[in-house]
Amino acid sequence: TIWFNDDRFFKMKPTLVYFIFGGLLGFGLLRNKSYLEYVMEDMLPLEVKGWMILTKRVSIFFLLLGISNEIVWRNMSTNSWVNFKTFGLTGALFLFFICQSSLIKKYTKNSID
Repeated sequence: TIWFNDDRFFKMKPTLVYFIFGGLLGFGLLRNKSYLEYVMEDMLPLEVKGWMILTKRVSIFFLLLGISNEIVWRNMSTNSWVNFKTFGLTGALFLFFICQSSLIKKYTKNSID
């Protein structure tokens, strides 16, 4: 924002970040790999099928977040966009991952002690 001296860059940054994350995850899926698994496998022990499903959902979700950010910042006031970014996008991320709990439960690896 300071470099370009334009607040549009600040508003577009979440879109770029979401598109990059969603695109990278989607690219991994095209290669039949879950890049999400590479990053999170130690924290979340899922079966391969579970990782693929979760990665697909997260990729689509990030792309939808990017699209929604573009729609809001281009059609609403800066104050509305700030509220959307602060509360809307954060709430959507939180709600999305809560909704993935049944998938995580279903595909969690059974550990044998």
